[in-house]
This record gives sequence, C-alpha cells and structure tokens, in this order.
Amino acid sequence: MCKLRPFTNTKKMRTTIIILAILTLIGCKDNEEKTVSKNDRLEFIPEPDKDLREKYEQQQKNSLTTNSSYQEFMGEELKPIRKKLRPLSNRQEWTAIDKRKIETKSANGVAVYYFLQDELKKVRFLQNTENTDRLIEYYLENGSLFFVFEKQTDKLELKNDPENYEPYEDSLFFKNDELIKIKSNMDCGAPFAEDYRKKIQEDLNTEFVMLFNRLKK
Repeated sequence: MCKLRPFTNTKKMRTTIIILAILTLIGCKDNEEKTVSKNDRLEFIPEPDKDLREKYEQQQKNSLTTNSSYQEFMGEELKPIRKKLRPLSNRQEWTAIDKRKIETKSANGVAVYYFLQDELKKVRFLQNTENTDRLIEYYLENGSLFFVFEKQTDKLELKNDPENYEPYEDSLFFKNDELIKIKSNMDCGAPFAEDYRKKIQEDLNTEFVMLFNRLKK
C-alpha cells in the first residue's frame, strides 16, 4: 500500500501540470488576439496629418467668424435695405430727371436728381478734382437716406499702376437715419469703429444737404 502513494501523487502532479499548461496556452492565445485586434484598430484610426489638422482648425475658426450672431444679425438687418435698393439701382424710367452743376473751391461736378411721382428717390453726384474722380449715389425713401454707394479713383495711382490698380468702393447702409453698416472692397469685412461710422455719417449728411439745397436754386 505504501508503494502506491508515490505513483498516485505523481499522476496527480502530471495532471495538474497539463491543466496549467493548457490554461497558459489559452491565456497567451487570448492575449495575442486582443493585441492583434488592438493593433488593427490603431491602423484604421491613424493620427491626422499636421497640415490637414491645421487646415481643419482654420476652417473651424473661419466658420465661427462667418456664422457668428453678429453676422447673422447684420444679414437679416440688411435684407429690407437691399430689397428697397434693387428696383432703384438699375431703373431706366423715371418720372423726372434734373441736373445741376456743383462748383466748390476744390472740385467741380454735376448732380443728377431722379424722381418718381414727384418724390426724390436718387441723387447721383459726379465730382472731379485734380487727383481724383468720385462718384456717389444717394438713395432715399420718404425723404430719408437708406443707402449710399461711393466709388473713388486716384488718378496718380491709376497712372502709376494701371494693371493692378483698383478704385475703392463703399456701400453704406442706413436704418432710421442712422448709418449701421459700411461694406468696403478695401477691408476684411470687420465692423468699423462707432466713432468712424459717426464721422462718415456726418460727412454724408453735410454733402447731401448741400446737394438738396442746390436743387432748389
């Protein structure tokens, strides 16, 4: 009986070793499959290229700028002004058209007045100085300005660089007799400072009053 104990213990030990070996192999295989699966996922989601990432970030910044609440507000704010402007800007038939020469110390010009049903709707002022040619158009509704377009050409700059020169153009939007927006082809589209807008409005009002008074003479 005593001789059988070592054989029994040895058999049990071998069985235990085999079971442990099988479990170890299973565990290694499982870990290997997990590693492969993880590596596969990494291959499908590579790190973005630096240039593409920077381009995307810039697009996001631009999107925030163009879709800001201010831009949306101004877009809605300007719609009724554009709607009133559209039928007047390219109109060919008017009830009456009048012209006046405008002479100042520094410039000479001509003002053209356009009427519909005895109501002044548009004033076109062409002004020439030694160095500049200037065109400005005032648009009115019920006697109040709602839009002004101005284009100015520098003769010296045009002469020096005729191929690349571009005259500056301003579109000025009014609401309730107040200048609310200036759009210029020479700026990036950012809002102008309030003090600057007020100064521009004062200058435009002064010139328009001069032109209107000249119509009475």
